[in-house]
Amino acid sequence: MTVRVDPLAFDGESVARVARAALFAALSLPRRRLGDPLSRSDVFRIVEAVPGVQDSSVTIGTAGHPAAQRLQARPYQLIALDPAGPGPRVDIEEYRS
Repeated sequence: MTVRVDPLAFDGESVARVARAALFAALSLPRRRLGDPLSRSDVFRIVEAVPGVQDSSVTIGTAGHPAAQRLQARPYQLIALDPAGPGPRVDIEEYRS
């Protein structure tokens, strides 16, 4: 994902770290339920609530579907971020209003 940050108002690296932490918190095992889908709009909502993020671009997917609008879990599946895994990549772009 890419977050756009005003460099005059916020430190981009700090904002990216907070956005990544927000994703891990919101998409952790205790916060997810079996069968819950994950959509791009869910990720936008989480990331764009972070102070300093003006807007963002998000791609979600799996090996079989690298650019999906929504990942649908089966009733017995759970979509979550593994805290021991690499997690999402967060790139930073400068945003000037």
